[in-house]
Amino acid sequence: MLYALAYFDLGNVLDETGRVEEAINTYKTAIQLAPTYADARYNIALAYEKMREPRKALQHWRAYVKLDTTGPWTVHAKHQIQRILQSDSLKLVHSRKAN
Repeated sequence: MLYALAYFDLGNVLDETGRVEEAINTYKTAIQLAPTYADARYNIALAYEKMREPRKALQHWRAYVKLDTTGPWTVHAKHQIQRILQSDSLKLVHSRKAN
């Protein structure tokens, strides 16, 4: 977990300095090292949102709420999931998968 934390922290620095694509890759490494690292899932979802890639963000929001089921960050993640699913371009994709 220590290496995952180091990658997570590096991802935060990259994100804060505007290097969002690099941050995403670094968060991915943290997740590979520790797949249940909820904070890395949350931050990669935020980074994908910054990159205007809601579909990629969606999978990480969903993973986050499975890992962290209560609290204010979970409430925010659930709101993000609903917002993404309610967007017109994703409604059809989501409803087709549900059938």
